[in-house]
Amino acid sequence: MGNNIYITPENPDITGKDVIILESDGTIDKYGHTFAWPVHLRMKELGYRTGILSLVKHFELLPFITPKPVIIAGGMTEATSELEWVKRSRDFFRNLMLPETVATSSLPVLGICFGAQILAESYMTGSVSFLRESEIGPRTINIDIPDHPLFRGKGDILKVYEFHYNKICCEGLIPVSSSAYGNTSFLQAFQVPGTLCFGVQFHPEFDGNQLKNLTDHYRRLLSHLGWDKISFNEKDKVLKPHHDILDNFMKIKRSISPEEQRTSTLEPIH
Repeated sequence: MGNNIYITPENPDITGKDVIILESDGTIDKYGHTFAWPVHLRMKELGYRTGILSLVKHFELLPFITPKPVIIAGGMTEATSELEWVKRSRDFFRNLMLPETVATSSLPVLGICFGAQILAESYMTGSVSFLRESEIGPRTINIDIPDHPLFRGKGDILKVYEFHYNKICCEGLIPVSSSAYGNTSFLQAFQVPGTLCFGVQFHPEFDGNQLKNLTDHYRRLLSHLGWDKISFNEKDKVLKPHHDILDNFMKIKRSISPEEQRTSTLEPIH
């Protein structure tokens, strides 16, 4: 990615950007691409102009991006971490969810994987914990609210790519999609009540080759998690990115009235 799309203290201007992608840590392939890279590619394919802010390097710039929709990309650090950049990011999103903040600025935020986890943990401490049965590779999930604006046109069953070993469990969040393993139930997609903050545990931005590169890149970690024999056949690799979910997110604020933006009430959620 060219350095000109990165938001830095030397280049803080977000004029002309349609969406800001928040980059955490971790790379997804041997070339050094971060989790923000496929998000940038998908948004570019949809015709949106992106700016990328590194949370690790420049979390102090978070207050200056709020006029724009935000997508929090995946990452390899725990959302519960006490690293300074993670703590400051949680503080920012926690403040964003306060009723007095929502009343003046309903900022649309979409969290992907780590991004979803940090939104959940910002909403309620203890929402994120280790998932013993990690989800790696292609999965089929059920959409509990098919008419939700984020999943409009997707139906009630969705094939997705997953890459996570933590789970989100929080009764206060609005469950848009949930899964169960044994006695464990956790969220695949949610909305923070009273806000335009959404989280998806899966990766709508990945194509098959990117996920294969990711699993190859973290082969040692996956082996430690008990996924040492994971492999992808050609059928697994043909799943396409869910451009429409990303596009639905970008259209959400434009599709609701100013009054709904102030109260952050999206039909059919009550």
